[in-house]
Amino acid sequence: MGLIKDAAGKLQSVQTRAAELKEKVESKVEHAVKTTVKTGSRIGRDRFSGPRKAITNLLHKHSGPPGAAEGIGSTARLPANASPLMKKVYEDTAFVVGRGNVPPGLFVTTHNSASSDVLINGEGIFKEHANLIRGAKSEIALQTYEWESNTPASKVVTSSLKDLEKIRKAEGGKPVEVKIIVNEVSFGVGPLTKKQMAYEEVKKDIAALHLDPKLVHVEITKHSHHGLGANHSKSLVVDGDKAIICGANVQSQAGFDTGYKVEGDVAMALRADIVDAWKDDKGKDDTDFPTLKLPSARGKAPAGEIPMMVLTRPADGHVLGEIFRKSNHDINNPADLAFLSVLKNAQHNVHIMSPNLNDNDAKNAILDAAKRGVKVEIVIPRHFNDATEAKPGQGGTNIENVKELLAAMPADKRKNLEIKFFNGIKEGTGHGQESAHTKYLTADGQISIVGSSNHDTQSWNHSRETNLLVDSREVTAKWESQVFGPSFRRGHPVG
Repeated sequence: MGLIKDAAGKLQSVQTRAAELKEKVESKVEHAVKTTVKTGSRIGRDRFSGPRKAITNLLHKHSGPPGAAEGIGSTARLPANASPLMKKVYEDTAFVVGRGNVPPGLFVTTHNSASSDVLINGEGIFKEHANLIRGAKSEIALQTYEWESNTPASKVVTSSLKDLEKIRKAEGGKPVEVKIIVNEVSFGVGPLTKKQMAYEEVKKDIAALHLDPKLVHVEITKHSHHGLGANHSKSLVVDGDKAIICGANVQSQAGFDTGYKVEGDVAMALRADIVDAWKDDKGKDDTDFPTLKLPSARGKAPAGEIPMMVLTRPADGHVLGEIFRKSNHDINNPADLAFLSVLKNAQHNVHIMSPNLNDNDAKNAILDAAKRGVKVEIVIPRHFNDATEAKPGQGGTNIENVKELLAAMPADKRKNLEIKFFNGIKEGTGHGQESAHTKYLTADGQISIVGSSNHDTQSWNHSRETNLLVDSREVTAKWESQVFGPSFRRGHPVG
């Protein structure tokens, strides 16, 4: 009898806990709905309308990243010197910071500077990678979608690590800790499995260096996934105060590409993005990142005070929403909502470069901007990964989507949308010299967004992406003169 009473008591306790959990979840869902309706932007309300979407958002919410940063706030704060356009972007993205890869306290920073010199193509991008690596004192963090051995990019990166070993031996002190993350996608089962070889390639290249771990200690991990949820981000952070964000992978280059060097607290935000990936993907023997103070708190802040935002999205590999149109557009993240906000709030002009342009939300936002009178100018390759982009659920080729965009413009507004094909040296249907792999957007000559996101279905709905918004009229003008300006002047007009 006592056993029965004891069992009944335990059952009642379990039922009570289940009821409490149910009430807690229902309360969170109700709060999500109310918060979205009251404080969400128009963009947010459209995407979160109704309890069903609120529940979906709650269940799929990306867990908050640790950041490995000391002394940061628990909420995002907009700096007083932010431009009106950046304020609009902030309003349209701040409520989904938790669905990105950086903590709220690092979402927006202001003790920053940006180099006005754009790093052009693999030669310029990885030459500067090497310069930062050689100057490292304590830590190097690198993430890249692809790594190919025996390419100019991989040779430059690995040789700079060997140079760093010599420098550390001469200078003495603690070893520089190096952490590298690459993507690894696999398809098939058992012996039929095919996988991306980036992880094997980088391990081989690093092993061949025979680095002394007492001088340069390297750890490597991989973002393993099946299907579409890739880590497409490309960034380098050194000592938590200098960083490069770019569109180029450590491989043979895919055409015209660009990179951007920044310093200051934003480097810790970009580091937090890598910390988040490392937390999710690290191997059993890999160590965590140590906690660091912000550069501005350790006397390493640059002279500049440029507001910047790190705009990210987590990897999400489910494909049904793209096969069955309108059933799911996974844009509830800082990266995608920032692009939509810029297109919604720009007053004069928007300039875009991307390897591919086929995401429906992106295309609709472009059309809306042009129809209301904003001058939208776009440069894309005539061909880029056509075979992949033509597959079901991937959005279609550039030629197909350009025709669709231009056909959707009313005759009296047609002049507001101007698209050109990137003009290189030779024709090709893939990674030829006519291709452009850079990811670039500016608006009203005030803000720039650069990084890893293409304006395609894959980047907007599935891949893990990292982008940087820079709020500076001076920097934007310098970057325009080196990237979009010459590309647009050389481009082949469409239509």
